[in-house]
Amino acid sequence: MKEADYVPGFDWLRIIGSIIIVLGHYGLFFPLMNSHYSIFRLISFVVPAFFITSGALCARGFSKERVFRQVVRYGSIYLAISLCLILFVQFKSGHFHLSAVLAGLLKSLVCRHYLSPQLWFIPALLYPMILNAFLNGKSRKAVIAATAVIIIIRESIGDENILPVLERFLSSLPEKWRVISAQGMNRIGWHILIGLLYTTIGFDIATWKVRPVHLLPAVIPLTAFDLGVHYTGISCILLSILFYWLLERLPGKKMYPYHMEITYFAGTMYFLHFIERYFIIRFITWHTPAIILLTIAINLFLALAISRIARFGIKKEKTDYPA
Repeated sequence: MKEADYVPGFDWLRIIGSIIIVLGHYGLFFPLMNSHYSIFRLISFVVPAFFITSGALCARGFSKERVFRQVVRYGSIYLAISLCLILFVQFKSGHFHLSAVLAGLLKSLVCRHYLSPQLWFIPALLYPMILNAFLNGKSRKAVIAATAVIIIIRESIGDENILPVLERFLSSLPEKWRVISAQGMNRIGWHILIGLLYTTIGFDIATWKVRPVHLLPAVIPLTAFDLGVHYTGISCILLSILFYWLLERLPGKKMYPYHMEITYFAGTMYFLHFIERYFIIRFITWHTPAIILLTIAINLFLALAISRIARFGIKKEKTDYPA
C-alpha cells in the first residue's frame, strides 16, 4: 500500500473491530449479554463496517483483475481452513469418507460452515465482490436499495415468523431435496443479504453526494425506535455508513509503518478465537466466565506475540513520517 492511499481509520477498525467481535462471540456465554441482545445487535454494525471497508478498498484503483486476485487469495485461505477442520473431524471420528469431505466443502461454499459458523463472512464477502466487478454505478445503487428493503422487511418480521414459512416450504419438497434445515436456509439467506448490501455500499460510497450531516437527523430517532420499540435494522444500516465515514476521517498517519503488523494482529485475533471457541463448545462442558476470560486473555497475548514476530519478516515500507 502506498503512503498516499493509507487510511488510518481502517487500521483502527482492524484493531478495535477484531476485539469487539471476539468479545461479542464469547459474550454469548454470559447471561448479561443475552439479556441485552438488542444492544448486542446494535453494536454489530462493526461487522458491516468490515464489508464496507473491503468493498471500498477494492473500488480504489478498481479493476476486475484486482478483484479476482483478492477473491482467489482469500477464497484459497478459506477453503484451506475449511479442509483442515473437516479432516480433523474425520481423523477424530476414526473414519475417512471422501463424500463427507466434499459435502463439508460444499456447505462451506454456501455461507454455512457447519464446523465453525464464524467463518460465514468470507463467502458472504467474496461472492458480492465478484458480482460488483461486473456492475456499474446505477446497477449498484439498485442492488443497495433492493437489498436494504429486503433486510428491513426481514428484520421487522423476525425469525420467529420466517422459520415456520420455511419449514412449510421444505416439507412440501421431496425427501431427497431436503438437504438443509429451515434454520440453515434462513441463516444462509441472511448472510448473503448482509454481504451483498454492505460490500456493494463499499464499492459505491465514494460516488455518493449524501454526507454524514444529512443522515444524523434520522439516526437518533430510528436508533431509539429499534432499541425501545421494535428492531427493524434501519439503524444498523445508517450507523454502519456513518461509522465508515468516521473511519475515513480518523487521524493516525503515524500508524502507517505498522500497517502490516496491525493486519497480522487483527487476523490472528480473529482466527485464533474461532478455533478456541470451536474447541471450547465441543470439548469443554463447563463454560464458566473465568475460563472464557482466560481464553480471551490468551488470545490477545498470542495475537500480540505473532504480530510482533511477523514484523521481523516484513520488509518495512518507506515513510516520510518521523519515528
